[in-house]
Amino acid sequence: MIQIPIDYGKYIYHFTRKEIACNLILKKNELKISSFLDSNDPKETKTFGCWSIFKNCNALEAIEITNAFKKYLSKYCKHLCFSSDYVLPINGTDFYISGYNHAYRGGQYANRSTGVCLVLDKEKFIKENSNLRPEKVEYVPVFNYPQIDPAIWKDRGDKYFKTFLTENKKKLFLQKHLHWECEHEIKTIEIGKKEFCNIEHSLQGVILGIDFDMKNIDDLKKVIAPNIWIEKIRLEEGRFVSSFFQS
Repeated sequence: MIQIPIDYGKYIYHFTRKEIACNLILKKNELKISSFLDSNDPKETKTFGCWSIFKNCNALEAIEITNAFKKYLSKYCKHLCFSSDYVLPINGTDFYISGYNHAYRGGQYANRSTGVCLVLDKEKFIKENSNLRPEKVEYVPVFNYPQIDPAIWKDRGDKYFKTFLTENKKKLFLQKHLHWECEHEIKTIEIGKKEFCNIEHSLQGVILGIDFDMKNIDDLKKVIAPNIWIEKIRLEEGRFVSSFFQS
């Protein structure tokens, strides 16, 4: 029987390009909270399939509300995405895998694994960003949307949108199609004006992608604190593993 690692679930992991890490994130000790409409998930960029979440309205009303809703989403609805530790069942045995050990996310979000993975302590992240809480994404085969009431929107305007989105946050922001399940994603959701979150105390380490160009290591070391450890992914005996980088 394989024991659960003592630090399983302690960290969350953010994959990014080397240039973004060095020039923005690590220099400023902050992560950008991105607009939902910039997502690579069609469910999110298509405004939750607006035509299916408005009830009791005709085509013209639907167009009017769709435009208003999309404008509100673009201005106020943001998310920050991480991966998490996960369980990989193989031949009846559960293997506990660290969230940085994720070839798909490295290839997709860290420029074909030439970028980096930032390792954050989850509890410290919550403490220094009290209004942002990382939450697990649920993967479902079919979306069951709550419905916007046009009559209430006409009466309350954007205030109703905020209430609707907050009350239905899980179904609207924290559900993705089963096709995305391999990402083992965790998200923080912002419904408001906040654009950045602080990682000064929660950042614990930087893991270099398997194809990170070591000519750039000095650029990276210049912008991180001495207490931040650096590891590098490598392929060993058919498995992706990490080891401390020796300068």
